[in-house]
Amino acid sequence: MSNKIQFFASCPKGFEDLLRIELEQLGIEDVKSSFSGVPFEGELKDAYKACLWSRLASRVLMPLLSFEAKDEDELY
Repeated sequence: MSNKIQFFASCPKGFEDLLRIELEQLGIEDVKSSFSGVPFEGELKDAYKACLWSRLASRVLMPLLSFEAKDEDELY
């Protein structure tokens, strides 16, 4: 059983497609180009692999919490 986790690899603007290709070549699946980075889904080992071997990713982030906020007051 594998535990899939959401990650986001950030990169400079304009490098999103190149980073997506690089992550796919590292064997990371479920990658999509996005604004200033590449969200992907995988195991913790995939995030470590991206941190260690990616030449384009500035950071690999793991969201801790996701929720909806209708306005600024609800956010804080």
